[in-house]
Amino acid sequence: MGWARPLDAHVNAHACSAIRRVRWPTARAYSGDPAALALALDTIDTGAHHAYSLEERLFVLMPLIHAENVAMLSRAVVLADEMANDAPPELRDPWAFGAQRVRKYHALIAHFGRYPGRNAALGRRSSAAELAHLAEEAGHGSPLAALAARA
Repeated sequence: MGWARPLDAHVNAHACSAIRRVRWPTARAYSGDPAALALALDTIDTGAHHAYSLEERLFVLMPLIHAENVAMLSRAVVLADEMANDAPPELRDPWAFGAQRVRKYHALIAHFGRYPGRNAALGRRSSAAELAHLAEEAGHGSPLAALAARA
């Protein structure tokens, strides 16, 4: 995409992804996801993300994590593990925990093919298994799952 500065892709990917926080819980919350994913993939595929700090790389990674696509989540797992390995020794545990969360999202998409917590906002019917999952997550203190389970 020819960004003027390497960080431009990071800033733009973060801005696209931020749309979801402003517009949640509506379908419009996810309207920036395709653009954010394209920017993130361009940054990752060119290797430009390696010039970023771990925190900046996390923002580049987020669109892959947000994608309801197992291939994108598979790439995110590899990148999250890479980030955990690149973390300074005193910070490896928190970064490894983040990589573990990415694996959890990967398993969720592999199982359901989508994020059940988005169903209400996107006008999708939840299956009984998805509703059970949302109820379980809400029981573990997830406020987003609790809200989605009530919708």
